[in-house]
Amino acid sequence: HGDKISADNKLSVEQALTAAKEALKGNDVTLIRSTKDELTKASHKLAEAIYKASQNQNANTDSSSQQGSHTNTEEKVVDAEVVEDKDKK
Repeated sequence: HGDKISADNKLSVEQALTAAKEALKGNDVTLIRSTKDELTKASHKLAEAIYKASQNQNANTDSSSQQGSHTNTEEKVVDAEVVEDKDKK
């Protein structure tokens, strides 16, 4: 999904991940928690960006498929009726 996110979002997650990895090397619980929180925030922004990009892509696909479905006016409609054969029961 790298093509669906901005360079800023990607950089933010990478920096938060690097900071969290460094914090895990030490014993400072407060630092570990704060870097975890920053990583969580950055990953939520990343997920939001990916979600928005996929929604935009789906909206474009839906509108183009709707346009395509209305352009075929030569399709023939057949009206039919189902009749039960009472002798075969």
